[in-house]
Amino acid sequence: MNSNSLPLRTESTTAGTLKQASSNSSPIGVPLKYNPPVDDAPSGRKPTAGRDDCPSVDKPLTALVPEYYLGLTAAEFPTFWFYIPYGSNAIKSAELVLWDEQQNKIDEVTFSVTNTPGIVSVRLPKKALEIGKRYRIDFSVTCNGGNSNAPGSKPIVKSWIKRVSLDANLVNQLKAATTPRERYVFYAANSLWYEALTELAELRQDKPHDQKVTADWEALLSQQEINLSELISEPIVSCCTSK
Repeated sequence: MNSNSLPLRTESTTAGTLKQASSNSSPIGVPLKYNPPVDDAPSGRKPTAGRDDCPSVDKPLTALVPEYYLGLTAAEFPTFWFYIPYGSNAIKSAELVLWDEQQNKIDEVTFSVTNTPGIVSVRLPKKALEIGKRYRIDFSVTCNGGNSNAPGSKPIVKSWIKRVSLDANLVNQLKAATTPRERYVFYAANSLWYEALTELAELRQDKPHDQKVTADWEALLSQQEINLSELISEPIVSCCTSK
């Protein structure tokens, strides 16, 4: 599938509304399980092979998204997660760009990078996502000595996102939730990838030695539909400041 094209299969969320997938029971003790949506997405979460000006690494720049499924969110301004394999002393800047379905650039931000290598979070500050619409997210890194305008000079990863509205039953469940785990279990069961990942990643960053949090992190990234087991042991770092 062409990594620059949008998904072809679209028979999931009717009118942009996410239907509840979880039961009404408490998620306490329930294994974390991400329920992927029906929608496909091109696989562009790792750079294509080719020349760039960054150091050689064992693991590539990677977007933390499901391998072949469209990432869903209910947020106007979701948090995006990436693994940056390069030390911050090798990086000149990083850039996040948002495109609409017609391939119009609608938001972008450039970041300075610290504390890498590691898993980082970034947000787009200006453009709120619209319910029912799909967007492409491009994240790239320019290393020292590289030319950000030269083709092939920087690694770039692409991912796709769609904003949906929440089912009323899920809204009630989230209001009744008393712990972060309850929230991210509900989010994962209802296909909200970005919310599930963000809740869990922030908790893991706060409690890196918590065995239950670690077990959930391992379960999520190693799930077949996600297939990011190689990043389980990578630290989550405070990284990026917009320029």
